[in-house]
Amino acid sequence: MNKQRTHEKGQGLIEVALMLLLVGVVTGGVLVAMGPQVGGVFSEAHAAISGVIAPPAVATPVALDTPTPTATSTPSPATPTPTPTLPPLPPAGTPVIVPTVPTFPPTATPTPTPVPTATPVVQCPGFDFSGRLTLLDGDRDKFDETLVFDWAYVLVVNPYELDSPIAKEGGYMSWYFVSLSPVRLTGRYSESGEGIEFEVDPTPVSLQIAPLGGKPVLVGKVSFKQLWVSGRQASLNREQAVNVSGIQVTNSKGSQILSVFEGQDRGVLAVDIQSPSELAEHILKGNGVRISFKATMRPALCR
Repeated sequence: MNKQRTHEKGQGLIEVALMLLLVGVVTGGVLVAMGPQVGGVFSEAHAAISGVIAPPAVATPVALDTPTPTATSTPSPATPTPTPTLPPLPPAGTPVIVPTVPTFPPTATPTPTPVPTATPVVQCPGFDFSGRLTLLDGDRDKFDETLVFDWAYVLVVNPYELDSPIAKEGGYMSWYFVSLSPVRLTGRYSESGEGIEFEVDPTPVSLQIAPLGGKPVLVGKVSFKQLWVSGRQASLNREQAVNVSGIQVTNSKGSQILSVFEGQDRGVLAVDIQSPSELAEHILKGNGVRISFKATMRPALCR
């Protein structure tokens, strides 16, 4: 029985030895197979530990600056200031030469340009007359194209030709009637902020001035360019331009207003019209209307 127990104990030791041997063989094989990788891990760990725990650096001794000796300046003796001396005077009788100062040409002063002044318009003496005219639509196209001067007169007061102070203060009236041919509108017009401007046929029309029941004492030709209308007012020859030609005075005896036209063949005639209602509306609609006017006639040149 003791032999059997001893045999079992020996068998157990052998088994343990074989197991240890087997473990050792397996471990050796693993180390042989993974040896390089394990060595790399140990190398990295060693390098990391070596970098963290670095040896202390040795301090480099700093050289101290040696003070540079400062040179001491030696004061130099003061330089004496020279005293200015005047040149000797020339002997008596020696001409003194005075230096010539260059002269420059005088600066030209600009002459101010005179500002032109407007020449006042001189109104030559003449005469006024008034009358009535008719605006009508001659061809029934719903547009008044004809201005017919019905009648007009000039009132003249002639003094008495008597040698008496009392008689010279008075006088007698004479009537001169004005005959003007009809004026035609072309039908063209333009509007502006001031009014409407109707174009007028510029063909000259005849003008005659004659006493009642007598022969003409003044004749001429008149041309208009436009009829300017604004509200109830209108005018022919608004610019007061020269528009009368071929003036002939046949008899100016006893009439001072006609004598100013002697020797002149040109003049100015302007006509101002006054309407009781909107004149442009009547013209554009062709409504015939009778209106009054006042005119002024004067020579083109003053004596």
